[in-house]
Amino acid sequence: MTFTLLFILVVLIGALAIFDGVSRIRGRRVNSILAILEIILGVLILLYILFGVVLLSPTILSIVLEVVVIVLIVTRGTGRGRGYLGVSAVVALLNLVWLLSLLGVIAIP
Repeated sequence: MTFTLLFILVVLIGALAIFDGVSRIRGRRVNSILAILEIILGVLILLYILFGVVLLSPTILSIVLEVVVIVLIVTRGTGRGRGYLGVSAVVALLNLVWLLSLLGVIAIP
């Protein structure tokens, strides 16, 4: 296993998605179905990048995670206050970069 920029980017996406989902579940105002879906997608992305387990296409995983995170940002279902909204924005931005890389729009070595 080599540590490339893309590998580190995808590990960050998975870990931050899990962290964001758990923090949303523990909060008061929460859309728990979307938070649980975000956790599941984060775990699937980590399984894909670390162990090569391909349950779904990485493109599908990335698109679904992007939609879930954007819906969570728009509905303002933040976990503990407004501090974790930044984590959601970082997940959305990093996931967008990975999605564009998967689609061949940008090239990350």
